[in-house]
Amino acid sequence: MKAQERITLAARIRQFSELDRAGVSTQTALSVAATDNPQSGKAQPTTVADLLPPAMPRTLAMLAADGRPNHALLLAAADVIDEPGSRNTGWAVLYGTVAVAAVVVLAFSIYVAPQFKQLFESFGANLPMPTVVAMHLSQWAFAPLGILLLLLVAAKSVWSWRPELLGSLTPKIDGALLRMPLIGQAARIHHTKRLASWLGACGTSGSLAQRLECLGELSGPGQLRRQVIALAASVQAGKSLADSLAALPGWLPGLAMVLRDAGAEADVTAKLTAYAGGLDARSDAMMARLTLVAQIAVGVVIGFFVIAMYLPIFKMGSAI
Repeated sequence: MKAQERITLAARIRQFSELDRAGVSTQTALSVAATDNPQSGKAQPTTVADLLPPAMPRTLAMLAADGRPNHALLLAAADVIDEPGSRNTGWAVLYGTVAVAAVVVLAFSIYVAPQFKQLFESFGANLPMPTVVAMHLSQWAFAPLGILLLLLVAAKSVWSWRPELLGSLTPKIDGALLRMPLIGQAARIHHTKRLASWLGACGTSGSLAQRLECLGELSGPGQLRRQVIALAASVQAGKSLADSLAALPGWLPGLAMVLRDAGAEADVTAKLTAYAGGLDARSDAMMARLTLVAQIAVGVVIGFFVIAMYLPIFKMGSAI
């Protein structure tokens, strides 16, 4: 499912939930949600399960088993469906940084540096040292930057959409990314928040492995889905959820502590919901830090090349 389709599907679910809770009839709420957000799902849904596409059989079965709409579950599903950070946390920032830096180097190497070089050589003058360094970087670093960008795009596409092509490299890549200082921490916070929010909505009793499989189904392809599937397999093998979380990488240790501390099912639900809410601010703060680091990196690259571009202009008078 494409990103825009996931966003539209989540909007359908949220709109239906709001209308149904406000007392609008189920059929009217379904029709309004389908009419206002027509891109995903059936054109004319007749049941709540019709809000989701057939490609999500586990989630459809869970919704059908609940009878009346479980709005907490529906909203949690919508949050997972259209949450791009659950699949690509930090990657968009990284791509943007590398792409902007590569474009700046390319523009300088093609349009700016050759003109200044010819002009100063015609006057028998030497270019300023920063400009010389920038020219060498533009000549020798642009190709590696372009290749690196292409490799990043290709690796990310395979890693997210066709991980089986990488075989045993996929878990190694997952582990390496989760250990990275900022991107890894952002991913752990984001993934743990999604899991806690989902379990707070659907509970932890009964067939917990099936509920985890539903979360993986809703998450779409990517790192979060692989982590959730591994977690479901561990639970299916007989381990407790807290022990499975502690044994598998990619989750914050606080979630396992909250699960061990909670008692009855109602207590677990309330504590998980509160824990997930507390992670929202941390997730926003971490993404802000990632954005700041990327902006600083791009600013340094652009600033250096801007200085290298303007220094010859300032020296033009003495050269003439």
